[in-house]
Amino acid sequence: MTDTTESQARAAASSTASTDALAASLFAEVFIADQLARELVSRALPNGMRISHFSVLNLLAHLNVERTPPNWPRLSTSRAGP
Repeated sequence: MTDTTESQARAAASSTASTDALAASLFAEVFIADQLARELVSRALPNGMRISHFSVLNLLAHLNVERTPPNWPRLSTSRAGP
């Protein structure tokens, strides 16, 4: 290999490594933000309620449709009336 080709190869490898490091850093920050947000929401919920419970109640509230628990599995496929 020539010096130019070797330096181009090193530059490409360095660029890929720095891109990978940046991507890993970005995902770590997103994960940290997610964990902090979940902790804040968990503290604000009433005793005994979990985020999963809140998520279901939030979905039901935004559907504006009365559903009974046996009808819940159909929520993702049908957003119309009962």
